[in-house]
Amino acid sequence: MLQKAKEEDDALDIEWRYLSLEQINSKEEDDWKIWEQPANYPMRSRWAFRGAEAARKQGKDAFERYHLNMLKARHVDQKELTDEDTVFEAAKEAGLDMDQFRADFDAATIDKVGADHEEGVDKFGIFGTPTIVIDGEHAGYLKMRPLPADDELGATWQQVKSMIAGRPEIGEIKRPVPRK
Repeated sequence: MLQKAKEEDDALDIEWRYLSLEQINSKEEDDWKIWEQPANYPMRSRWAFRGAEAARKQGKDAFERYHLNMLKARHVDQKELTDEDTVFEAAKEAGLDMDQFRADFDAATIDKVGADHEEGVDKFGIFGTPTIVIDGEHAGYLKMRPLPADDELGATWQQVKSMIAGRPEIGEIKRPVPRK
């Protein structure tokens, strides 16, 4: 939906940020952080995070193509994002420079995950994905099933953006409560 909304609204600027659902769902103590664990810690999303960081190095358009491919892999093709094959396939299909992607992937860390995650949780009370933050201050969790028809995406986006309920395609909107 956001890709279509962006096509119709030139002013729309999408900035994708990280949230670790593994951290959100962790049974560990509050001071335990998944992004502080050693590189060999079994983190399900480590490959996806490193791939996203590598794709970002090739520019915003390259990252968005890669990200869309990863979303399709997960939500359309029902693939797990836990292996190198899925990550590299998404990058190749996005037309990324694969030699550069490999080098950046190998050098990538998950440090940015922690910063984005903590800001989202502390500032907005984010608890799940996708959460949309509008104008840097209004957050809403959005679940849509099924997606509206292509010719309705623009109107649906405007309703979501305005936080006005009323479209049957919107399955759920939750307003998270910030920690602070």
